Formats: sequence, C-alpha cells, structure tokens
Amino acid sequence: MLLYSLLSSFIDTLVFPVVKTHPSTPKSPDLKYNSTHPYLYIPHPTPRAICLYFHGNAETIDECDPYLQQLSKHLRISIIAPELPGYGRASGSPSHKAAVEVAKKFFALASGTESGVEFTSSSITGSSPPPPHPPQPQQKLPLIVIGRSIGTGSASYIASTNPSSISALILISPFTSISDLACLHFHSAASFVLKGNHFDNLRELKKYHGSLLLQHGKLDDIIPFEHSQRLVEALRKVRVGGSVDGKKEPVELAEFERSGHNDIDFGDMVMGMDRFLTKLGIN
Repeated sequence: MLLYSLLSSFIDTLVFPVVKTHPSTPKSPDLKYNSTHPYLYIPHPTPRAICLYFHGNAETIDECDPYLQQLSKHLRISIIAPELPGYGRASGSPSHKAAVEVAKKFFALASGTESGVEFTSSSITGSSPPPPHPPQPQQKLPLIVIGRSIGTGSASYIASTNPSSISALILISPFTSISDLACLHFHSAASFVLKGNHFDNLRELKKYHGSLLLQHGKLDDIIPFEHSQRLVEALRKVRVGGSVDGKKEPVELAEFERSGHNDIDFGDMVMGMDRFLTKLGIN
C-alpha cells in the first residue's frame, strides 16, 4: 500500500509539473478570484456563448491570457479559465482530485448555478462576473467547454457529469486516459497504478452524447494523434442508433497535418471551432 501511494504521488508530479508565476509578474486586468482561487475572466462585448476553458499542464493562466484574449475576440465568446491547483498564483498541490474539485467549482460559476449568478447576453459584458441576482427574463448564453492537453481531462469530466448543461465540447490534443499515456512514456507499472485513479477521457466521454470537436496535430509526440483517433472510433460506435433524446450529435476530428503538441496554427484552429459552433446554431 505504501509503495502504491508513493508511486501514485510520483506520477502526479510527472502529470502536473508545477509552473508558478513569478511574484514580480504584473497582474492582468482579466485576473479574478473566486473565493481565494485565481481565474481569468475575459468578457466579450457581444458574446454568443460563455466558455469554460481548462489549460494544459505546462502553463499558467498568466501565460494563457494573451492567447485567450484572441480566442475570445475571434470566436466572440466570454471566457472563464481557472488556474490548476498549485499552479501560477494558486495555492494547494496539483492532483487529479484537486483538479476535479476546481473544475466542479468553476462549472458552477460558468453555468450560473453558483449563488444565483447567471450569465446572460447583457450581464456578461462588464469587466468582472456579475453579482448574484434573481433570474432575469433574458436569454441565457450557451455554455461551451474547451480543454487543452491535460485540461481535456477536466473538460471531459465536466461534460460527462453535466451533459444537459453543455452546448458543445471542444478538446485540443486530448488523450484516451492518463493510464495509457503513462504506459507510453513511463512504464506499464505506472499504467496499472493509474487505472481508475486518474483522468480517463474515453470512460467519461462515453457518458456524454452532446456535440464534440477534437483537434489534434498529427506530429504530436507528447499525446500521439492516435489518442484522438481511438476516442472518435469508440464514441461513434457508442452513439450508433442515436444518442440521448433519440438524436445523434456530431463527433468531429480535425487533423493538423504538420503540427505537433504546441504548434497548431491558431488561425486554422479557430476557424474550425467557429465553423463547428456555427453549425450547431451557436451564432
């Protein structure tokens, strides 16, 4: 049991190589705190959706801020992006359990179920999330969830546990499971330890029958492209005959021929996201 615990903790340090923000780094105007946990809130003046974004494991929200500002601008979405526990300016230690707790907390904020907060087309245009208020006779914004790399684990978990609340799920460079990745990069013993004890996108996505877009570079040597292929093949089999409510929702895979893990062309990526959302009627 002690050996199992030590190996599990060691693998957590490999999955979550903590990246801290230097104390002298200026605070972005987009930086907010939910209780004591830092996150970015990037409002769009005329948003078509609210986006809950989970970043990768080798970056912080401070580093993601310029990228997310452009994503907000080009997709016309308002973005909430929580920090990973122990990363950036966040306290605590990163782990699967801690990441899930943060994901649940910020889903409650983004979906409007936390303390009566509701994001509508008029309330989300300010510089910070609106204060709690009674439901208003305004159209609530669609919620889309985007995850990148390790962030696809949190995104898939949220989608699987709240499928009716999410209008679209977008996964950038996703993995089938952390267990599969551990087997590829470390040792089969690591894969055994992680089974059922870490992010498993394939397991979670089988519970989600909504619209799904995967984007992956074919030259990715960190999370091989085959992970997205396996996800798509498995999910299309699960969805044969229709999904929840008797209708099929799209599962799409966008391939980037000359891209690796961190160099997918921003313009091509955003164009694909925009086309996907427009097709779903998120205009």
